[in-house]
Amino acid sequence: MNKWNELKSEHYEGPYCIDYKGGMIDFDPEGMDDVRGSNFKNYDEYLDIQEASCGKIRKYLQFAYYNASDTKIFFKGQIEKIDCEAAKVLFKRIVILGTYYEITSTYGKEDHIWMDRVGFEGIQAGDCIEFEAEIYRYMRYKKKKKIDYALENPSKIKKINEHMIPSDQDLVDQQIKQLVCETCNYANCCHFGNCIVDKKVVSERIELLKRLQPGKFTPYTVLLAYELEYHLMAQCGPIKINEFKPDLYIMKRIVEICKSQPIHYTANILEPFIKMLNPKKPRIYIK
Repeated sequence: MNKWNELKSEHYEGPYCIDYKGGMIDFDPEGMDDVRGSNFKNYDEYLDIQEASCGKIRKYLQFAYYNASDTKIFFKGQIEKIDCEAAKVLFKRIVILGTYYEITSTYGKEDHIWMDRVGFEGIQAGDCIEFEAEIYRYMRYKKKKKIDYALENPSKIKKINEHMIPSDQDLVDQQIKQLVCETCNYANCCHFGNCIVDKKVVSERIELLKRLQPGKFTPYTVLLAYELEYHLMAQCGPIKINEFKPDLYIMKRIVEICKSQPIHYTANILEPFIKMLNPKKPRIYIK
């Protein structure tokens, strides 16, 4: 039995939503009725289409969809185009944000989002806006069926300045700061977000991660952060690098950086390894 069949067997028809291969699987049979334009043959087809959709759809809208009950979700974006004939508006890029207990976090960004023009009548191409909207699931028919996510029924629309929409660099900076906190051994000692670590140490770690791939936030950034703090690869023995892999340069750079840093953590690496693979928030990769 492969991993997918094991997961199906374990959670079959249960009230579970499980992270899987860069996406989420909703095992609740009632979820079948929420997918617009669908005509599932049975529950198993519903699950298999979800599995085929993982990592190939709007994963940040998906994350927001399943967290909307606990968090106030809202969006920021700039109108790129208005199609009057189709009565649609196009956002080249939308940033998804959520407020929980008065703390606002960025959940991710999605590119090339079309929405119905209803509600946006007073908005022009080029306008930057903040708004709330409902997220819904629908069946996408192309080469293969996929369950994807979209937005409708915008409300509380207001124009904002362009600088109020996080840029890619803003998202990179935010993700790196979050990653430094995530990998910190004193994370559980912070009181209401007040860091107890020396600010200079934190600043140096942030700058070190930024220099690995300037202007980017990738899985290599995550790997370096965890390797600096926990030495996951080093504790498993000498680090071996495949000379024929396309990531040769970046892996050599990671090894060089880690060799120049002191080792603080030499305990069981299983817990940080699991934390690295299963973050509490989806990572927003900027490539």
